[in-house]
Amino acid sequence: MKTKKENKINENEFVWGITGSVSGKHLSSVSRHSRKEKLTSRRVTVRDLTTGLSEMKEIPEYHYSKKEMQKLTNIAIDNLMMSLYNKR
Repeated sequence: MKTKKENKINENEFVWGITGSVSGKHLSSVSRHSRKEKLTSRRVTVRDLTTGLSEMKEIPEYHYSKKEMQKLTNIAIDNLMMSLYNKR
């Protein structure tokens, strides 16, 4: 599979949105607890502005570090953009 760079994808032709959830003990003071004590998940949606098509990817609930979640989110966005680009 080609990468975004190899396909020369213009990221300005796409918009994306991210929603997420956090669950675990003591949610009212969630910022005081480590991420290992919390379960986080995310839903990433990307829309192709040229075609109007959109796709969504769920990142399942797990004990992710902040860097892990950022990496998974970026991978999901890239994969969704490639998928939508290939549907043109």
